[in-house]
Amino acid sequence: MKRLIKLPFAIAVVMLAVSCSATQENVCHSNEKSSLVVDLGNSRVTLGEKQSDGRIPLRWSEGDCIAAKGKSSSAAHIDLERTDVATFNFSEALTYPCNLLYPASFYKNATTITLPLVQMYSSKGLAANTLPMASCITSEGEAPILKHLVGIVHLQIKAAEDAVADDLYPIRKIVFEGGEKEQLCGDFEIDYESNTLTPISSQDGKKITVDMMSTSLSTAEITDVYIVVPAREYSSGYKITIVNTHGGAMSKTKSSSQTLHRGEVVTMPVFEFKHTHYTLDVGI
Repeated sequence: MKRLIKLPFAIAVVMLAVSCSATQENVCHSNEKSSLVVDLGNSRVTLGEKQSDGRIPLRWSEGDCIAAKGKSSSAAHIDLERTDVATFNFSEALTYPCNLLYPASFYKNATTITLPLVQMYSSKGLAANTLPMASCITSEGEAPILKHLVGIVHLQIKAAEDAVADDLYPIRKIVFEGGEKEQLCGDFEIDYESNTLTPISSQDGKKITVDMMSTSLSTAEITDVYIVVPAREYSSGYKITIVNTHGGAMSKTKSSSQTLHRGEVVTMPVFEFKHTHYTLDVGI
């Protein structure tokens, strides 16, 4: 599904194909006593190439783990012919109903998950352990259907043709913040049946930072950056700030309301980086 939203700047919207903190490291466990086979159909954990119908397939990645009632699985055993199918083993027998969460590292307790303050950039799309999904299975033998909990903002960035020396330093980070200072990361209450998140007030969760790992921009090629953000209405839009390693920065602001749905990718038009101000805050 693909559509164009008429906004001060055009934003293309596509849906992730759905079948069904500081960065956190996924810790997986073994000694298997039970297992689940999770078939995402066209829905995956690593973004693939956009399809002709506008959908972006997702794929399991090596090392992926899911949590079942808070217990982490072993690392995914991925089907060699269908990388949207993976088997997850658990060291304890599962009991039902059973809530599932990907990635396992986001689990905090039975009703709370934690979205990280920092997301990692990946030249291949989404970094591993970035895109949360959840499911509730009620009985043994029921096929798990993982559903998205968040949306994605897709940036397309190039180096400016008229760039000056201070524009050419590698990109250090990208910061996303809502126009109303909405909570974007930290603790959220999760409803596994409706697949919805409710923010739990946090003074430290008003910005998401993407660690760009000193990525250089090109005038010839687009650098795609995907930012995972809570699905909700951003009534006063949002601001995106790009900072290079020299402190050169520029901001893009969308001031009108934007509703981001679960499983939706909102693509901003291509824009060129050319610093408009400097900042001393070049840390993550």
